[in-house]
Amino acid sequence: LGLLILSSWKDYYRLRKVSPDSCISLLCTFPLTIYHAIQQFGEVPVTVARMLKRPLRIHVVGAEKEMNFLDLFQEIMFVLPEDLKLELIFVVREDMLPSKCQSSNNGGKYSMKIQFESMVIGAVSGTYGTHSLNPDFDCGTGPPDMVMALNAGLFAYESWRSVVTYLYNHSGVVGVFSDYNE
Repeated sequence: LGLLILSSWKDYYRLRKVSPDSCISLLCTFPLTIYHAIQQFGEVPVTVARMLKRPLRIHVVGAEKEMNFLDLFQEIMFVLPEDLKLELIFVVREDMLPSKCQSSNNGGKYSMKIQFESMVIGAVSGTYGTHSLNPDFDCGTGPPDMVMALNAGLFAYESWRSVVTYLYNHSGVVGVFSDYNE
């Protein structure tokens, strides 16, 4: 895949030439969790995206507090190979959408979109896999290669049922969930 192998924060700090005393791990936990998921489970999705000459499409579902740190997700591009483009779509419940996104309209697909050289970060509102949001058509440029949920609380919310059902019905899509951390 050509991905850097980062097996610890120490590896990351060394790569970025950051002091081990830095608190950057608190800020970069979400972006580097996504990178780790790509590194561990993304061989097929990355290969398909490259073969089709399109970005790797990742939907981050159940996003809430991640919306406050969108700029930090650019860090993923620092550790990905230059030939791999990324489309990172955050799926947010409408009542959790930040006010800066609520009045935006970028052609009906995005509540918000940030374009970088090799990465697009977007946000859409709705409930994944229900009548309010079809992941195959309503999120970014197409169906996801990977679906991720960070600190999901999978057993705490009934709304995860539609995400799990979507993944069950789309066996070619890689699903990665992390649970709460402290």
